[in-house]
Amino acid sequence: MKTLNEIINESMEYILFGETDELKNLRLQYLHSSIKSVEKNDVGCFVEYKVSNDATIKMKNCYIGDVFLYCEHLESPIGIILFIENGFINTLEFYTYGDDIMPDEYENYKFSYGNDNVRDYSSYIS
Repeated sequence: MKTLNEIINESMEYILFGETDELKNLRLQYLHSSIKSVEKNDVGCFVEYKVSNDATIKMKNCYIGDVFLYCEHLESPIGIILFIENGFINTLEFYTYGDDIMPDEYENYKFSYGNDNVRDYSSYIS
């Protein structure tokens, strides 16, 4: 069984996976970041990051929102969006659908990219 903190870390690895220049730069930022706060409620979770001054590569403001987390006890997947603000990793958002409640522990889960588990970077880094 995994905790929310472990799922947060796995989510970031899954979102930042890929060989585009943008994703490589974001991985460098992530290496120089720490979690500033985590706010969870029944319908989702917000994770705020602080990127250290060592991360000098800035990005344009954008978001990546093509990752979903499937859990066997939830009717719908949990959506995951990473927001880049002022050039740096800022917020990771988890959101549920319908009557699903954001769990505290995770078992029998899998991550997936939207569009049949295939990434189209031009449409997701926007």
